[in-house]
Amino acid sequence: MIRRAPWLALALLVVGCSRAPLPLDRPTPPDAAPTPPSAAPPDAACDPNACGDCGRPLPEECNGRDDDCDGVVDEGCPRRLLEAPAPWSSAYGVRLVGPRAIVTRSGVMTLVDVTTGQPLLERRARGAALGDRLTAWLEPVADDGNRSRLVLRDHGSGQERTLPVDGYAFQLDTWGDDVVYAINGRVMRVHDGAAPTTLLTGLSPAQTTTLRLAGPWAVAILGDQSTRVVALDLATGAQRTLWETTPATSARALVTTDGIATWMVDFPGAVTARYEARLASGAVGGTGREPLVALSGALELRLDGQRLTAVDRLTGQARLVASSVAAADVEDRRVLYATTTGELWLVEVE
Repeated sequence: MIRRAPWLALALLVVGCSRAPLPLDRPTPPDAAPTPPSAAPPDAACDPNACGDCGRPLPEECNGRDDDCDGVVDEGCPRRLLEAPAPWSSAYGVRLVGPRAIVTRSGVMTLVDVTTGQPLLERRARGAALGDRLTAWLEPVADDGNRSRLVLRDHGSGQERTLPVDGYAFQLDTWGDDVVYAINGRVMRVHDGAAPTTLLTGLSPAQTTTLRLAGPWAVAILGDQSTRVVALDLATGAQRTLWETTPATSARALVTTDGIATWMVDFPGAVTARYEARLASGAVGGTGREPLVALSGALELRLDGQRLTAVDRLTGQARLVASSVAAADVEDRRVLYATTTGELWLVEVE
């Protein structure tokens, strides 16, 4: 018979009573939810972006959503203003000034509000111009294909004024309260809606090929036996020949409102040259061979075939804007272009 020491039985009793309960024995408090296995502790170093996420926001995409959460949808993306059912059979060009744009094609001028994308008016026109205060166009007279009338539409009031034009006019431009147009060998000026006055005369009827306004100056490209670029001072009526070449060749003018005229000349052999002149001094210099279609203080627009490229004038960085382009204009960094399929688009180039 084996005897157990009393002290041993007492030790076994103490150990059995002090055993800790297993986890299964510990109930979950009713007011505490279990922590999901995938939850991670908050990152104290996280700097939330505008979207509420850590790190940099997503780049904006052209998808109708505010990807970078800056409150603007699809910034930097082209926005369609007009859709036409027919291609641009004869696009005279497009013009962008402030909240308005015009496009003239196949004898029809359309004025568009670029903020809403809504057409404001559409008229028959041989030529049209858009300025900061006026829209001007040359409307053919219904019963006489050789005559036109000049129509001026005030942006502020929306009122229109019609002035008779004696002959077939086709070139015109406007800025401020001034309108200039070419007709029957003359360059005419209308100031503040008054009767037209003559700026330049003695030209052959088809000699004026391009006419643009730049502040107090008008710039005309005259082509007959030679090609001349002439600056006309609207205040004094004085004129200055900026550049001339013989024989005549194709030239076109691009004028900025800071008193600098820029024009392109196409020489035989598919050689294009670009010139600039300061209108106040008449100083002229060559600036390259890149064929420009429009110019602002920030961007140059180049149209190679139907590929439209915007070049930053400060950095020289180039960006392809669109393909299948028929005509384009630029104001600051806003680019307006018409496609060969009949659409009108606006995009901000960063």
